[in-house]
This record gives sequence, C-alpha cells and structure tokens, in this order.
Amino acid sequence: MSLEKLYRKIDRCRFCREEANPLRHIHGAGAERPRLMLVLVNPTARNLSSDPAYDGPRFPFIGVRQFWRVLAEGGLIDKEVARHLPARAGWTGEHTELVRRELVRNKLYLTNLVKCCYGHSAYPRPEVIAGQLKFLAEEIRLVRPERIIAFGGLVFKMLAGKNVKLSEYWCGGPRATSPETISGRGIPVTPCFFPIGRGSPKKASAALRAFAAKKLPPKGRADGKEYLFAYGWLRKPNVQLEVFGRRIAGTGDVLAGWRPSVLKLPDRKYAAIVPDPKNEVRGQVLALTAAELRAADEYETEAYRRAAVGLKSGRRAWVYVRR
Repeated sequence: MSLEKLYRKIDRCRFCREEANPLRHIHGAGAERPRLMLVLVNPTARNLSSDPAYDGPRFPFIGVRQFWRVLAEGGLIDKEVARHLPARAGWTGEHTELVRRELVRNKLYLTNLVKCCYGHSAYPRPEVIAGQLKFLAEEIRLVRPERIIAFGGLVFKMLAGKNVKLSEYWCGGPRATSPETISGRGIPVTPCFFPIGRGSPKKASAALRAFAAKKLPPKGRADGKEYLFAYGWLRKPNVQLEVFGRRIAGTGDVLAGWRPSVLKLPDRKYAAIVPDPKNEVRGQVLALTAAELRAADEYETEAYRRAAVGLKSGRRAWVYVRR
C-alpha cells in the first residue's frame, strides 16, 4: 500500500460518516524516510485544510503559526521561515508550501495519531483512537522514520505501550528512548511536551533543543567509543576476529521491552529481536571504534537497521533490529 492509498482509506473513516462530521481528515506530510517523525494527537478546525471547501495538501497545523515557531525554537526548522509566517487570516497556499518544504529539507515527517478533525480541542473518544491506531501503524511502516517524537503522554502511551510523566522524563535532560510497539519495526520513540493549546510551548521547545543537543542516538562518547549491544553472532570471538580484527570482551547487560526472534533469509536463520513490552533480551555491550561500528553495519547487511536504545544499566547503546 502507498501513502496515497492509505490516506484515501482514512478519508472513508466510518466514525466521521456515522457522526456526519463535515470536517476533512488531516493527512501527514514531509520527507521520505525522515530522521524524525513528529506525531501529535488529532487536528482541530483551526487547521485551514479541514474546511470542506479547501483544495490542496492536508497536513497538521496549516494556518497555525505558533506550532511552526515552536519547531523553530526547538531547532527543527529555520527560524526565519517561522518568523515570517502570518496569522491564520493571512495564511495562503504559498505559506503551506513553504512549511511543507521546510519539513522535507529538514528530513521531518509530520502527522497525527488520529486523522479525524473536530471543532473542539478535547481528545478523541477511546474507540476512535483504537480504530485509527492501525492507520498510524501502517503510516509508520510506509514512512520508515529513523526516530519518532511523540507530543504528549497519550501519543507516547499509544506508541510505546506505557505511561510517562514528562516533567520527570525531561528532568536533567533527555533519557533513553523506548521502542514503538504498533508497527513491528520498534522505532525509537521520545516523548515531548505538547507544543500548543493544552500543552506548553516553552517546555516543548526546550525539550526539542535538549533532544537535538544530545543527538539521540549519540555519535559517540568523550572516550571516542561507540557502544553496541550484541545479542547474536557478534558476541562470538571468531566472528569478532573476522569483523573487527580483534577479540572484544563485552560487558553483560539487558535490553528491556524486546524479545528474541528469528530472521529467516534464503541462506539461513539469523538472530533478531522484536518489540515486546513484557520481555527482555540479554546480551553483551561491545566498546567499538567508529571504524569498527561501520564494519558491524556491513556485517549485518541491509536486512537489519541500527537503532539507539537504553539498557537496564542506564547506558545508551546501538542495537541491530530487523527492518
């Protein structure tokens, strides 16, 4: 299925038909295979593209300049672009195209948990959220982001399967990410304060800046090492000699929220892990150089992707998960 077909399917949503909701569904927009997918709760009638008479691209916060200023203050888009955006009454198709290009240029994808649009700011009913969650899962599979930022505790809970207290999470800077559990890809999710309306724009901007400053996942530590959580063949000394040219004594650690699995390829079966909030995976943390990490990328092939995770020890590390 393509994104276009998915959005056409969403436009036939039974909830809006049953409620005779005249407002249009708000789709997602942005870069292909973005570095960040930004997920909010649901759109409201403040979005210009929710009008039944509107003709053009539909994505979150068209005509809502405050949101784009939060992204700019958080370091995700250009401040000059956000500064020159008009209020809703002066917003035109040129401004819509301008922010869409900013999303693409900065490798962002913007969407909502629920695509149904309402004339109020209350959360959607639980049955609507449950019914639309499958669409978001498919959207994630099609967009294939490197990481996800969940704006608000509700979005984080729906994606990661657990509650979070944002004030505690961001106390002292960003913590480890959690894998999303709805698409099967286990993409790292970081919670963030809601950026407008019922949320806190200043706290959202500060959290986004902290996220960018920490560069999750990290490019490396002050000691120049890259930490890799190995749960399969890379723990074996003979494989380490083949891949890295040396044996590496790893440190035992545990990855919570995942369980062991098997990846079946034409030549053989390989170890893999999949998201599972009730399980954990035991393995070894290997301290690698940047060159050795690149060698590990080549060894694992395109069947896997490298993701950043938080371990039970409190250490952040890379891990290979199936695509």
